[in-house]
Amino acid sequence: MPPAKTICSCAALSLFVALGCTTSSGSSDGGTTSDDGGSSTSSTGTTAGNPVDADSTTAALDTSDASDASTDTVEGSSEGGFLLRPDIGVPTAGGLGEECDANDACESGSCFMPFGPGFGLCSECENDESCQRDGGPGTCAFVAAPYGTCTDGEAGVLCGSETGCAAPLLCVALFEGGPQSFCSECATDEHCAEPSQCTPSFALGHICADPQSLPLGDACPGEGSALCASGHCTPLLFRGGPSGFFGCGACTLDEDCDEGQVCAPATIGMQSIEPSACV
Repeated sequence: MPPAKTICSCAALSLFVALGCTTSSGSSDGGTTSDDGGSSTSSTGTTAGNPVDADSTTAALDTSDASDASTDTVEGSSEGGFLLRPDIGVPTAGGLGEECDANDACESGSCFMPFGPGFGLCSECENDESCQRDGGPGTCAFVAAPYGTCTDGEAGVLCGSETGCAAPLLCVALFEGGPQSFCSECATDEHCAEPSQCTPSFALGHICADPQSLPLGDACPGEGSALCASGHCTPLLFRGGPSGFFGCGACTLDEDCDEGQVCAPATIGMQSIEPSACV
């Protein structure tokens, strides 16, 4: 059985986005502090279980050992002895890779939303334009981390516009109707010199490839393609259903296998491809 082919590219990172959530909470003990068995309960106006009047509260706080421990966390008290409400602060901005829906939700000031409005990740950039300098190319893409970083628009990186890709590369959807595009060598066969044809690549967007040149596990244009060295370009299943991708495999039908064997369909996971095989 052919070995699985590992995918380590922008396309793989685009298929896999980890979400995390953080929670924070504050609590109050009802205004009670204690030290060495003593207690001060300002809401009832008592100290160590004994009633006191409002004027004596200040003196008690100034002279008791318990007050030394409590003054670090209590800024003052009202005439009735009630403790002030603690300052709980304001929500902190998210770090790189954390979920966001706007730039001001991120420490970096950039919320990258490659999947459309409403879902993003705090990143080093927010779009292609934020990565372009002096009229040069540049895109915001997943490269080696699950958040956006600036690229030079090289082949295979995520792109949102053709101006982001380094010339003469084109910004092309990885498969027809797909939501994400990548800087590519070609968009159609017309961009390739004969007999090469344009085919998707998990590493380089779209590339020009010669007939019978692609190894097992490489992406291919679709069933019937002559680009696979094996002669078999088959659908890649994702969790049992169609993924929209095709890959070079060892077989298409059971009839392509030796007697007693069947053709196991090709599958694609988050990080690897299992090409079709006779088993």
